[in-house]
Amino acid sequence: MPTIVPSHLLTPKALPSLPSVALEVMRIAEDQSATLEEIARAVSRDPGLTAKLLKLSNSALFNMGSGVHTIQQASMILGMKSVMMLALSFSLVEAMDEDEDSSFDFGDFWTRSLTVAVAGRRLATESGNPDLADEAFLCGMLSHIGGSVLARGLSDDYAGLMEKAPGNWPTNAEEEAHFGFSESDVIEALLGSWSLPKRTMMAVAYMQRPESLPSGQNTETRELTAIMTLASLTSRTLWDENKATPYRTLQRWTAARYGIGKRRLDKLLNELGAGVSEVAGLSNIKLPDHMNTHNLVAAAREQLLTRSLSSEFDLHQVRQAKEDLRLQKEEFQRLASTDALTKLPNRAALDQKLSEEVRRRLGRNLPDGLGVLMVDVDHFKSFNDTHGHAAGDAVLAAISDVLVEILRPGDFAARYGGEEFTVIMPLTTEQGMESTAERIRASIEAARIPWEGDSLRVTISLGGARLEVAQSELDGARLLEEADAKLYDAKGSGRNCARL
Repeated sequence: MPTIVPSHLLTPKALPSLPSVALEVMRIAEDQSATLEEIARAVSRDPGLTAKLLKLSNSALFNMGSGVHTIQQASMILGMKSVMMLALSFSLVEAMDEDEDSSFDFGDFWTRSLTVAVAGRRLATESGNPDLADEAFLCGMLSHIGGSVLARGLSDDYAGLMEKAPGNWPTNAEEEAHFGFSESDVIEALLGSWSLPKRTMMAVAYMQRPESLPSGQNTETRELTAIMTLASLTSRTLWDENKATPYRTLQRWTAARYGIGKRRLDKLLNELGAGVSEVAGLSNIKLPDHMNTHNLVAAAREQLLTRSLSSEFDLHQVRQAKEDLRLQKEEFQRLASTDALTKLPNRAALDQKLSEEVRRRLGRNLPDGLGVLMVDVDHFKSFNDTHGHAAGDAVLAAISDVLVEILRPGDFAARYGGEEFTVIMPLTTEQGMESTAERIRASIEAARIPWEGDSLRVTISLGGARLEVAQSELDGARLLEEADAKLYDAKGSGRNCARL
């Protein structure tokens, strides 16, 4: 018995007790030498139970015509096991007397239990396990008995839990979060106290948590538990407010385990209503007025379609959000690597680009060399002192425009810092570097930069260096140093010139 279930819920006074006929049926079931005559005599002691079994034997659910008139005939036609299972099933109705003071919805309780019972019996047959059909029916009648125990023993708490998800029967996870234990735990304890067959007890206790079924169970127990799990999903598909989730799971699991496709499954669901209504009539159980499984299955389909369309829309939104984030990230990266004034790449981007180009050349002979030009505005401090820093900013922006216009595709211009710029030429000859440096110098000298009704003019000095084969990742830093040294030479030679 699970220790997590409070002991006061499991006292004899709190638990429903089986009628004497049910106890006698279970005693006979344990007797290996028992006969059909003994089971018939035991059932016959309860005229009401006998009448129900006879009606059921002649019902469409069993499809045996209308020629069964005595419990002895029923026992012979249905078999001892079936009669025992059905007798126990109907005895449960007597054991579960409604409490007038309870807010527990016994109508919903029996609607769901009968649905699980009829669905279990049908699924056992559809799955190729007809020998488990009547036991599945009994399991269905027991499927929600733990809920009634919780409702009696924890009436206010259970009512509060039901209110949290109106129209849905609580899941094991919701019960465990609320109480610390679930209806399935209560069922396992209750059926253990009734000394029901272990296979029946395990299937009912683990039908809502099949992943927790203890290892080492025989094939019949595992199969019965699987059938009842599908029957439980069937009930949720028909009766829960949220039909889409159990319906989708039911479709997937019936197809995977038993090869029952969607069309065959929907046919089975549509046909359940008649069987549930028939059994309810035999047990004097009042079902809801909306017991129309065709409408309920249609509602489940519509919910699933709506959920699928919503999921597609949500998926589109997720994809769009991811794309927006990607673009936003790219924009942040661009801003982080861009000089705000000139809109050219900044020093960090320059270092990364130069490092990449050097690594690309390590140990390789490319057709042309890697060139670097250092560009510096002549007498820039004096210019700023004369015209102001805003004018100096306009000059730097104009120089960046010239660089972008002159450089070839694949060349890379960046603001090195202050009034200095750097140009990386990944594939260039000496003549190519000289030509590019001169074009840059001449274009800047000729430029007229408009500023507050006037035209500003500046000149630049350039220094350049080039390598053919990289020997080390440090070659990039050395290349910058060499180009800077050449720039120093250009300034020493009178400025407004290039030295390579």
